[in-house]
Amino acid sequence: EVDASKPDLTAALRDIRSQYEAMATSNVQETEEWYKSKFADLTDAATRHAEALRAAKQEANEYRRQLQALTCDLEALRGSRALDIEIATYRKLLEGEESRITIPMQSFSNLQIRETSLDTKSVSEAHLKRSIVVKTVETRDGERPAWTLNPCQKPI
Repeated sequence: EVDASKPDLTAALRDIRSQYEAMATSNVQETEEWYKSKFADLTDAATRHAEALRAAKQEANEYRRQLQALTCDLEALRGSRALDIEIATYRKLLEGEESRITIPMQSFSNLQIRETSLDTKSVSEAHLKRSIVVKTVETRDGERPAWTLNPCQKPI
């Protein structure tokens, strides 16, 4: 009777062990499924981030190309500006020469009129007249010509 009243510990331990093994197997399967889903999520995120990185690199390269093109344009404009400044300087010099030459020519024409109106001048004074050679220089941009003296002639 004593044996019948004692619980069967071996069978109880086997039942507990089988329950724990079933729980462990279930936990391992759930953990593997969780791991696989998280790994798939991270793989998808890595793929998206790799595509975003590739797009950012392409955008950076495009901006680099635009920067190089704009830098070349800037250098060309700087060169064009130096050239425009040089042209403006020469234009001012030519206009200055034009005004410098125009004033003596007007006074020369006045003198010539006075000399022709006075018939009493001697022949020796008539030989004192100087001739002026005027050369027309046209600019390429179609502006008015600048008048200059022949470098061999002296201004009056």
